[in-house]
Amino acid sequence: MTTKEEAIKQVYCWASSSVSESSEFNEDVFYPTPLFKSLSFKLNETKKGLIMVNGLQGSGKTRLLQELEKTFPEALYIKWTPNWRERLLTLDPVRKMYDRFLNSTFQIILEQENRAKHLITVSYRFEVARDYEVMEKKIGKIRCREIQKEALQTFLENVKMFLIDMVDYNRSNLSCMNTDIDELQVFWESLNKNEATLIIAVQKELLSRSPHFFWGKCDRQTLEPLSIEDLIKAFKLSTHNNTVFDNAALELLATLSRGIFRRFKKYAMLTIENNLDVQLPLSPENVNRAVTKKQLFDDLENELSDVFNAAEKRLQALKILECLRLNSNINIKKIAEEAGLTETMSQKIVHQLVLHRYLKIEHGAGKEKLVSLQL
Repeated sequence: MTTKEEAIKQVYCWASSSVSESSEFNEDVFYPTPLFKSLSFKLNETKKGLIMVNGLQGSGKTRLLQELEKTFPEALYIKWTPNWRERLLTLDPVRKMYDRFLNSTFQIILEQENRAKHLITVSYRFEVARDYEVMEKKIGKIRCREIQKEALQTFLENVKMFLIDMVDYNRSNLSCMNTDIDELQVFWESLNKNEATLIIAVQKELLSRSPHFFWGKCDRQTLEPLSIEDLIKAFKLSTHNNTVFDNAALELLATLSRGIFRRFKKYAMLTIENNLDVQLPLSPENVNRAVTKKQLFDDLENELSDVFNAAEKRLQALKILECLRLNSNINIKKIAEEAGLTETMSQKIVHQLVLHRYLKIEHGAGKEKLVSLQL
């Protein structure tokens, strides 16, 4: 394998892996952001706290919770799905507790039977899997399920920090949101006897789609997108490779991703896939050929739907964002010309994008106001 092939393979492997969604996430370097440090302090100092971390899809919410679980042995990470309790039953501590409860119940039944038969009580302990059948047959499957629930509840009562990772909802599963939030609130209220702290990670889009009153009880924290510099640093530290992309290409990839780490990796992957025959390092031209306007619109549509209801407005907003990617610090008149819109329409859309922190406005010469992207 040539040096070029080795470099491409290394970077492509990093870019194509979804390490934040699995338990094995050693490929990416984690950056202890100010929010991570703040949450670490809260977990150390707070009892019975209720904290909500919101961020855009792909911004690193899952990774943040997983790193907190690694930092605090008394913390438990839970991916909030309909079968989350069943998955917890497979955890080793829960299984051992179930074994202990099951064996204790079995011993009681044996003692009762032996007394009835005037026999000497014989202790029975199980060590291998087939003995579960013996015990479950004697105790009964319904009672075994009750014991299993008791073991899980006992385990949960001893957890001091719950790190709840909510589902990334989309249009196809919006109906599940309120059901999940209601169940989450019931779970929170069931923890009244202990002083556990909950940190709940939810997608930013969820807050506007489902303004549930439960969120009003939470201490809200926002996971801000990474800066261009942080994304480039993450790339270099994670891949130890500076030969596949030149600095201008990396900067463009970071700008297009708008601080969303998952998107940054996807755009890097697409650029490699579409430029396999190109001499390294890859340039901004190679990036622009791979990351099309349609790709950008598809990725931004979910975000922009919370700002603009109409598809036409979202398309106009994308034109403005594209214009400002290529021409930073320009006035409304220039934006209107470049985007092919009226000044009035450009002004309204820019105003909304500023309110939602996609853009920022600074004062230029005199009374002129200059608009640029905000990351």
